This record gives sequence, C-alpha cells and structure tokens, in this order.
Amino acid sequence: MASEHLTLVQLRLERAGRPILDGIDLCARAGEAVALVGMNGAGKSSLLRCITGEWPLAAGHVLVAGQPLAHYKPDDRACWLGVLPQSASLTFPFQVHEVIALGRYPHRTGNQRDQAIIAAAADACDVTHLLPKAYTACSGGEQQRVQLARVLAQIWEPIADRPRILLLDEPVSGLDLAHQHAVFRQMAPLQAQGVSVLFVVHDLNLAARYADRIAVLEQGKLVCTGTPHEVLTEERIARHFQLDVDIVPHPTLGCPTIISR
Repeated sequence: MASEHLTLVQLRLERAGRPILDGIDLCARAGEAVALVGMNGAGKSSLLRCITGEWPLAAGHVLVAGQPLAHYKPDDRACWLGVLPQSASLTFPFQVHEVIALGRYPHRTGNQRDQAIIAAAADACDVTHLLPKAYTACSGGEQQRVQLARVLAQIWEPIADRPRILLLDEPVSGLDLAHQHAVFRQMAPLQAQGVSVLFVVHDLNLAARYADRIAVLEQGKLVCTGTPHEVLTEERIARHFQLDVDIVPHPTLGCPTIISR
C-alpha cells in the first residue's frame, strides 16, 4: 500500500461555538486523487482550510507523513503544499508571468530553473499566450487557469524527504468543458510522481472520472468514502444529494456515469 501523505484523525472544527466538522477520519496516499463531494454547506471548503492550518481545530489531528502539521515550519510547508482556493483576489496589475512566479517564491532554485518551471506550468494550464498580459485584464476563466499554474509551479519538483500535496477547491469553477477536463488531466503526471491530490468538486461525473477515491460530506460529517463504483450508487446519490439518477458505465472508461432522471 502506498504511504499516507496526509491523514486526518477525528478532526473537529468549530466556528463561533458552532460545530462545522466533526469526527473526520480521512487519508490521501502518495499518488492518489481524492474527491470531496457533498451538498452546499457540507463542510468541504472548511475541511481544506483545516488541512492548511488556516482554521485551528477544536479536536483531532492533521498529520503529514506521520507528523503533525505544526511540525513543519511555514516556509518549509510552502514548498510542498500547494493550495488553490475557490477564489483568489488580486487587484494589482501584475503580468500573468509574475503571478505564476509567486509559486516559486518559497524555493531557492535559481532564476534559470524557476523560469523553466514557470514556462512548463503555463503550458500545462494553457496560459502561455497570456504570460505578458495583465492578470486583471484576463477573463475569470483565464484567471482561474493562471492561479492553477501558480500552484503547480509551487509543487512542480520533488523535495527530498517531503511529501507533495495539492489541495484544489472547485478548480474548474467558471471553466469551459475543454479546460475542465484539461485541468484534471494535468493531475495525472503529478500523481505519477507521487503527489497526493485532494479536490473539491460539485460535478459527480468529474469525480467519478478523475478520483481514485471519493469522500462524501454531509452536515460536517464524513458519511462514506470509497472508490467511485462504491460511492456513486443510485441509492447513495438519492440519499445524500436528493436527486434521482441512473448510473451507467462510461462507454470507454468504465467509470460510473450519472444521468439525472
């Protein structure tokens, strides 16, 4: 079994005295993609904020390679933990190239290597043609792809004795169909290098196609986890998503395909 890069143990989160997450046990192994799904307000984005340490826990532990998250200094963590939030506000007229370069800031790999990685990340996210353009002049979808390139540049290369973890909160929000699939296809080469990917997505068909495992959150609790075939059943979707569906195998990939009735 692959080593566990990220382990959540009985994680509990409270905000203003109100429980947001409770009793979350979850792991992401090396090279594994785990999808977080659930209705609005289920706690998916809150869970990512706990993993990054942005929100303090009321109870439980976030372990990275078996060590508590606090074991790693922030500048160390920034070299191997990449985070794409739901929205990234940037009002300064930076060029796209400069925005992607922010992902290399924690590293000390030299300008020549950094520029090569920036170019590779831009190409992976189909924003090479935007590099000299002002970020604020880009469309919403273009900005989303630029931010993804920034995060990929941050965790592009392996680091000795450190896991690499990628957290993506609705990474395809606002993207057209072609770029939605392109985003997830860019995860495969990183996974092949051992990067663990945890992503929030609302489209269950995208989760079925690109996740190794799916975790369903409901009212702050983890109600089920497993492979797409184990989790995405007609009964579970009706129960947890209030939607009647038919499940058929994808004609070429074999993964579950969800069709609303």
